[in-house]
Amino acid sequence: MIGYKVGTQIFFNKYLALYEHFAKKQSLNFICREEEYDKFDWTTEPAQSLEELMTAYALHLRNTYQRIILGWSGGTDSHTIYNIFKKNKIYIDEIIVKTSPHLKYQPTHAADWLRKNHYSPNTIISEYDNHDDYYRLIDRPNEEWIWKNSGDIMHSGVNTNGEHTKGFIEKNHSGKNYVYICGLAEPWLIYKDNSFYSCVCDRSIFNVMGYNFNIEYFFLNPLLLIKQSHLFKKIIKKIIVNNLDANSNPNKILDRYQMSKSLTDYYFYKNALGRDNELTHGVSWTQKIAFNDMMSLDLTKQKTYKIIFDTKDIVLKETLSAENKASYIYAKGLFNLSTEKKFINFLVDNHYIKNQQTILKTTPMFSKFYHLGT
Repeated sequence: MIGYKVGTQIFFNKYLALYEHFAKKQSLNFICREEEYDKFDWTTEPAQSLEELMTAYALHLRNTYQRIILGWSGGTDSHTIYNIFKKNKIYIDEIIVKTSPHLKYQPTHAADWLRKNHYSPNTIISEYDNHDDYYRLIDRPNEEWIWKNSGDIMHSGVNTNGEHTKGFIEKNHSGKNYVYICGLAEPWLIYKDNSFYSCVCDRSIFNVMGYNFNIEYFFLNPLLLIKQSHLFKKIIKKIIVNNLDANSNPNKILDRYQMSKSLTDYYFYKNALGRDNELTHGVSWTQKIAFNDMMSLDLTKQKTYKIIFDTKDIVLKETLSAENKASYIYAKGLFNLSTEKKFINFLVDNHYIKNQQTILKTTPMFSKFYHLGT
């Protein structure tokens, strides 16, 4: 189970969970597969290499399901998974690529590269546009989408791995036992009481929460997550040892890479976790920047949903001015959220957001911490 627990209820939309927390005054926690992770000793690093563990897991999935579908962008995460399947000649039934002629982080040439270089001629390679209104309206049929109990509410394009994905997959695999593999997620490390701990941050996983079809979060496999945690821990320990400042805070060093405010730090972090290089240099980082821009949108300036001020989302600006239905619905949902003044004040007062201007930029929440040792 991955979601937000308020009292005894489970939510997948963070704002819905926060509103329940606000209205009922019950405890709120982010939970991530504790029923699986509790079975493992996290202080012991798996003996196998990360590549061996990924290969074994890929083979397990191939032997478990009739159909394997991979969500691929060519970024560091999905391309690492793709390379494992390719290196071991593990058949993939379909690869789904979301592209856009308008977005640098979803280049159309990625799908062209895949068609030219993929190792099996029998694999279906499907491509669709991030701003296809048909799929956008499946994910957000009306302005109440903001309170729908499912993840990924930030993007004006199609929801990453949203409800439309299930329909897209079942065009070719309906009635089959299939699994849809996506490149999520990475561990988050903290340092306290002279020890390292690992958890999962909600910000890296919220986009697939609550969708009831066979989504496999590849890097959240218990052994893979534990292995990644120890790999990163060892590298951070070397940095700490070599740091000339004996008083340096290990958490500041961890956050430098986990928050990745530069492309260099981002690549260092991903390589430390065992990721391969991405297909197109800088694509994953550009996506991260675009996501941060969206979260930083100041909704207090909004007088109407028909114009979104100060957004760097050029497609959203253009489609709103053209009275695009899908974009109107998206903007209405955000506008409706911004009018919940008592709720927003509660979020600020309880440090779930920093201020009333950036209500989309919620404070990260973390799952249960697992001890990795000193």
